[in-house]
Amino acid sequence: MNKAEFLDKLCQGLRFQADPDEIRRVVAFYDQAIDDRVEDGMTEEEAVAALGDLDEIIRGVKDAWEQEPQGRPQEDVPPGDTARRDFDPALSTRFEIFDTSLDVHLLPSPDGQVHLEYPSGGRWRYDITGENTVTIRRSRKTTPPEQLHFDIFGMKFSFTKPDFGFFTENASLKLLLPTAAPVAVSVNTASGNLTAERVRLASLSAALASGDVELRDVEAEGRLSASSASGDVDGARLTAPEISLSSASGDVELSDIRCGSLTARSASGDVDLERVLPSERLTAGAVSGDISADLDVPCPEITLDTVSGDIDLSLPGPESLYTVVARSTSGDVHIGGAALSGPNHVRIKALSGDINVDFGK
Repeated sequence: MNKAEFLDKLCQGLRFQADPDEIRRVVAFYDQAIDDRVEDGMTEEEAVAALGDLDEIIRGVKDAWEQEPQGRPQEDVPPGDTARRDFDPALSTRFEIFDTSLDVHLLPSPDGQVHLEYPSGGRWRYDITGENTVTIRRSRKTTPPEQLHFDIFGMKFSFTKPDFGFFTENASLKLLLPTAAPVAVSVNTASGNLTAERVRLASLSAALASGDVELRDVEAEGRLSASSASGDVDGARLTAPEISLSSASGDVELSDIRCGSLTARSASGDVDLERVLPSERLTAGAVSGDISADLDVPCPEITLDTVSGDIDLSLPGPESLYTVVARSTSGDVHIGGAALSGPNHVRIKALSGDINVDFGK
């Protein structure tokens, strides 16, 4: 099954959900999850197969929606029992997490091993499979509901006991990672948040449908990518050869970024980049938001574009280091110098916003 067929069947299977925005969020989530795997070298068919059984995905999404019928915040779920699994990073080099609603936290390991901490009990179970690539997938337990029987004045009554198991589940899944033996991590969640703090990874690929992404002091030997369909993306002190961070309807805020290439995009939010040091390429885009970029070192190739927002760019060094081409269809363009023939190329385009470029910070 290719991506188009998968997404079409997913839409058909989610027709029971009255809110079309929720359907769009879930479809966007799996659309991005497939694209991430294709970028990692899979075919569309292989990427779709890696997501798991479509009917099980639809049931999991439905369960997640039923779990929060009135948008109940996940943080309000009281903590319950926590199970733990330990892994040797020399044997288990990649971890793929699939979850419908709980938050995912990537944190440093205290002892050089990989530790997985996840909720136990309640109406959910975690299926953990594989050795080199460990897949962690949440599914609903199939235990039959408990029946209560009463005999009152000769009249018999039966009553199905309500399942309150989700009130005793933890609100998060934690993966504790060693710095000396970095592993690759892939995270896909429909309505949870992702946080990563003080970790070193082989690579990170994350796709969220309606949660926030927060990355702090994260280093990746390979590609670091994260996207959210309707949440904010916030990163600070990130290091990787390639970094790609995006949001469909949230803000993207990054600071102290060291990388080869950096891509930051938002469809309906702002993109704010402070103290970024891309050594090869910087690409930032927004549809209906502003772009602000402050570079600490010259970058050979910079491309900024927005449809209906302003663009502010601050570059180090004199204007002679740059060749700037800036154009706005219905906004003002200000370039603080005659940057026409430098070795570093800057291309800026706005449809209905102002453009401002400053040098020599």
